[in-house]
Amino acid sequence: MRRKKAPTVDISLSAEALRLPFSEENWEATPTEVRHFIIEREKTIARLSKRVEELERRIEELLSRDSSNSDQPPSSIPLEVAHFHLYKGRCCSCGREEKGYVLSEYQVGYGLWLSALVIELAGIAGNSRRMLQGFCHSVLGLPISLGAIQKVIDRASEAILPHYEAIRDKGRSSKVNHIDETPWYNSGGLHWLWVMINPMIAFLWFMESVQKKLLSS
Repeated sequence: MRRKKAPTVDISLSAEALRLPFSEENWEATPTEVRHFIIEREKTIARLSKRVEELERRIEELLSRDSSNSDQPPSSIPLEVAHFHLYKGRCCSCGREEKGYVLSEYQVGYGLWLSALVIELAGIAGNSRRMLQGFCHSVLGLPISLGAIQKVIDRASEAILPHYEAIRDKGRSSKVNHIDETPWYNSGGLHWLWVMINPMIAFLWFMESVQKKLLSS
């Protein structure tokens, strides 16, 4: 089988010409195969750097376009911005205050993986919101407010609520369940963590009292 001939590379280039961070003596002492590899990598880096500059310039042009500085019709400009004015008002009958909301397709938030990480650390690991804020800032390089963390938790709680209730109903319909409780402190106050288990489900819920008559609720 004939071996493929390697492309010809000019290895006579100096370290200074290639802008390499070592002396000419070290460069001349470098094996030919290594110099061949380095020169090829330098050419690749230069080519990719040029391509990145072209793409950045293209992005800047697109971001600066609007109907006043583009010869294309507004409908052909790819960037669109939806601006909402949200109003609030008070019901004349009950006095309850209501306010507008952004449609779900325009709502923004954090991605699934980050949200899952926040829920894991806050829920299962039981870390505080302040600790989560510090973790996101120092480890992930992500500045996030305490309110944003709480919104992530609230959205996750709302999303899993139907499944939580389905597990509860499945347990209640079983003929036999194993039920137990253990003390659980919440914000410094003594609460109780109850668990209901059978071969199909495991259901947990919190109560402020240990009285078993409250289980019917």
